[in-house]
Amino acid sequence: MQALGKVRVDVDGIDTCSLSAHKIGGPKGVGALFVRRGVELQPLFHGGSQERGLRPGTENVAAIVGFGAAVETIDPSAFACLSALRERLWGSLQVNSGVRRNSPVDECLPNTLHVSFAGTAGETLVAALDLEGIAVSAGSACAAGAAEPSHVLRALGRDGREAREGVRFSLGLASTVTDVETAATAVARVLERVHVTERVAADG
Repeated sequence: MQALGKVRVDVDGIDTCSLSAHKIGGPKGVGALFVRRGVELQPLFHGGSQERGLRPGTENVAAIVGFGAAVETIDPSAFACLSALRERLWGSLQVNSGVRRNSPVDECLPNTLHVSFAGTAGETLVAALDLEGIAVSAGSACAAGAAEPSHVLRALGRDGREAREGVRFSLGLASTVTDVETAATAVARVLERVHVTERVAADG
């Protein structure tokens, strides 16, 4: 779950919930698992009795302490402020023709914005923006290298082509208005360059 520290997390009615430390600035490779009382889990590994017999091996105490320290620094109001910055980015991106918003305004992580640019593949935009010093993503890290378009976008009603045109912008607590405007300007510049190249190729 990526919601920890960004929106209110309510485990009411949930049997299990996994949380990753690095999503809130903690060390990588450590997390927490909420298991509702009465839910029985079967271990994937066997050997020791650590972690209630669910996962053998010596616990990474330093990383666990780091996770705890990161949790103590969570400031929900700081992430809430990112919603306004996200909406400013969306407003700046709307100057481009064919832009479409895929992520909702409400019930959405405050620091992410997913949009599609008609006629431009997401991977093309990712590569072009990287040359501009802007890091965006065409999909989640866990789906990197997947040939199929996002099943989430397909579930939202996008067809295969539209799903492949999507890119995700992620903001952090260090992001500023200047960062947002710089990114939006770079997108407009890249889209114009891509479209010019396509027109030249079509004419040739």
